Amino acid sequence: MQANAENKTIAVLLLDGLNTPPQDQIFVKQQMLKFLARQYDPNTKLAVIALTNKLAVLQNFTQDPLLLRGALDRYTAETDPNVLLLRVDAGLFFGNIEAVSERIEEELAAHGAARHLVLVLSAVNAIDSSALFGLLELNQALARRDVRLHLAEVKGPVLDRLRASALLRELSGRLFLSTANAWEALVQHGT
Repeated sequence: MQANAENKTIAVLLLDGLNTPPQDQIFVKQQMLKFLARQYDPNTKLAVIALTNKLAVLQNFTQDPLLLRGALDRYTAETDPNVLLLRVDAGLFFGNIEAVSERIEEELAAHGAARHLVLVLSAVNAIDSSALFGLLELNQALARRDVRLHLAEVKGPVLDRLRASALLRELSGRLFLSTANAWEALVQHGT
């Protein structure tokens, strides 16, 4: 959010812990710190706000980069080695499902303790039969390794395709309305 009144610019740095996977939150925080170090205009008043299960002001509007940096430094993304959240940022189809599956396997290898994989599909607007089959194979392979596949933030048209396929019937994990719901169920309640 930006506003300009009397040549004074205000802006908000929002740390979205409710809808953003933890590993992405860490990246966003790093980018915000780089912004403060390299591009921050001292004539701009900034506030740092965190969105979790509530809205918290970590630093009210200020022009002091040290206070802003301190607020960002105090924010920590909640992580759990048993849960890996990955956001898919494109439609899933025959042309990319193999690359997506390979990337998922790379992330799982890097996070060896993960017992739950949540695919956040908020940016997926379409899925074809090849991708459905690829996800079904992934689900089966993960189940053999005792890793549950969960889906979150599935849009209506994609959900319709999932319901018409075998994937939802055979899904080793659960379908979640939001990333926050998935995180709460898998980390805080262990289900």
